[in-house]
Amino acid sequence: TVRAALGPGPGRLLELYAGAGNLTRGFTADGWDVAARDVAPPPRPPPRCRTGPAREVLARLAGPWDAIALDPPRTGAADAIDGMLRAAPRVIAYISCDPATLARDAAQLTAAGRYVATDAWPLDVMPQTAHVEVVMRLARA
Repeated sequence: TVRAALGPGPGRLLELYAGAGNLTRGFTADGWDVAARDVAPPPRPPPRCRTGPAREVLARLAGPWDAIALDPPRTGAADAIDGMLRAAPRVIAYISCDPATLARDAAQLTAAGRYVATDAWPLDVMPQTAHVEVVMRLARA
């Protein structure tokens, strides 16, 4: 679903909150040139991976970025919103395990009229629980 939200590469993709890099592999297979934050592949990180707070990584890595994909923790990505707005990618794919923090962050991304939420997909990855994942696609207005 996230890969569909981004569309095919080629292009420069910044992946924030990448964790172990599970999504990174798919983005690369789709032709994206990926720079990831927080990837932890053993035994040593690939040269295009960076670790640190998303806010700092956004400030350090040179853009421009065609797309940003992010899968933040339950607390959301409030620390990265300003950096994402400055980076001004054409599309943002936001994966969330907490619809409330997704709504808060999406409101900030769309408030300035720079982004429009074009699609949202709720995913029931844990049936018979109240848990839902959401993928939202935000396009530059």
